[in-house]
Amino acid sequence: MSVFPSSKPAATTTAAPPPQTAPLPDPQLLQQLQPTPYNRRHHHRPRRNYCCCCCFWTILIILILALLVAIAGSILYVLYRPHRPSFTLASLRIHRLNLTTTADSASSHLSTLFNLTLSSKNPNSHLTFTYDPFTLSCVTSNNDVFIGNGTLPAFISNSKNETTFKGVVITTSSDLDADTVNNLRPDLKKKMGSR
Repeated sequence: MSVFPSSKPAATTTAAPPPQTAPLPDPQLLQQLQPTPYNRRHHHRPRRNYCCCCCFWTILIILILALLVAIAGSILYVLYRPHRPSFTLASLRIHRLNLTTTADSASSHLSTLFNLTLSSKNPNSHLTFTYDPFTLSCVTSNNDVFIGNGTLPAFISNSKNETTFKGVVITTSSDLDADTVNNLRPDLKKKMGSR
């Protein structure tokens, strides 16, 4: 066997070339790539905006509450349909009505005593009325001359109830001036003549 020399030249070993470094980027490009610092001034709402927002929500809440109260009141009104209580004078007895004038017409004295029956009616089916003691006053219809007063005790008027007060006394004893007497006398004469 013969050995023939290789026709290929023998490879020579050479050192590897040094690694190439990447070129340095442009400084402007570096600035664009760097994150920008957080600027608080641009992202904060001014205090005025907070105040306007707070006022808006407050007014909106108040309007919504007012609407809800109006709706609830309308529903209650439709359900209960409240009516005013009524008072009726069932009977009136005049026991005393004396107008005395001195001889010189300088002063006059009025003395009255009435006995009456008063009834109070509550027409509501779901409402109850509570009354404190109160005073009844009698005055003339034309001239508003005070004739007397009486009192009613405290009472409770339940639903669909009628309360009657018998024997309510209205009395007065007062001195009147000349103008009041002149206005009262024609009314007394009319009433006396109509009996």
